[in-house]
This record gives sequence, C-alpha cells and structure tokens, in this order.
Amino acid sequence: QKIKDFCHSINIPLHVIKSSEVFNEEVVERWIAQKLCGAIKDQCFSCHKMRMRLLYDKMIEHKADGIVTGHFAKVYT
Repeated sequence: QKIKDFCHSINIPLHVIKSSEVFNEEVVERWIAQKLCGAIKDQCFSCHKMRMRLLYDKMIEHKADGIVTGHFAKVYT
C-alpha cells in the first residue's frame, strides 16, 4: 500500500506484474535441475534477466518511452 500511495502522490502510474509462475519455471526449476546435475549457476542473473524481460515487455505493451530500474540499473528507450 505504501508504494501505491507514493506513486499516487507523485502522479506516476503503478503497474504490478504477477510473475510467480514465470519465476518458478525460469529460475527455480532451472536451479533445481542444475543442482541435481551438479552444475550450479548463479541464479541471481537468471532472476535479473527474467525481471528485465518482463519489465521491457510491459514497457512495450504500454507504449512507454522507457523504463528505469534501480537494482542492476538499466535504461531502455
């Protein structure tokens, strides 16, 4: 609720992306498979890649000029 209130107070739209299903497929299931095979990779990057793709798709869907992130900062225009 605090995030909704903050976005409203500075007059910016807030879009929530439900990503638990994609997260399970692209991060958790791959991590488990790699762990079982003994080939553990850094899942932080897999999660980051998934988040950036979802945000970019949302940007395109809303015909936005760009998005700005904080963590692993990227600017897409």
